[in-house]
Amino acid sequence: MVDITPQEVMDMKKSAQAQEDLSPREREIVGGTVRLDLPMDSQYRLRQIAECLRDLAKKLDALSRSNTLTPVQACIEASAQAFFTRRDIMRLEGRQLKYPQVRKSRIFGKLSE
Repeated sequence: MVDITPQEVMDMKKSAQAQEDLSPREREIVGGTVRLDLPMDSQYRLRQIAECLRDLAKKLDALSRSNTLTPVQACIEASAQAFFTRRDIMRLEGRQLKYPQVRKSRIFGKLSE
């Protein structure tokens, strides 16, 4: 017989809940995926793209570790940040998205305070 205390069972349930995926409704709210197209036309452009991706990685890491956001809020903000990165990379190519030029983030303003 396995000796497991009730507290250990509760801890296992809490850790499993923390790693659960979003519900189908929450996925609908978040919006699915964001596509990043990386142009491979010059070595200098690769350096510029790498900087954009490093910046995105830092933001995603901060969102994933934030205790002040719900998982849905973190995913929505991550999606927005990925979209902004996509727009920046397209600008490096000389292409433009036809979406609003808003760049403000309510979440990152709160996280940096």
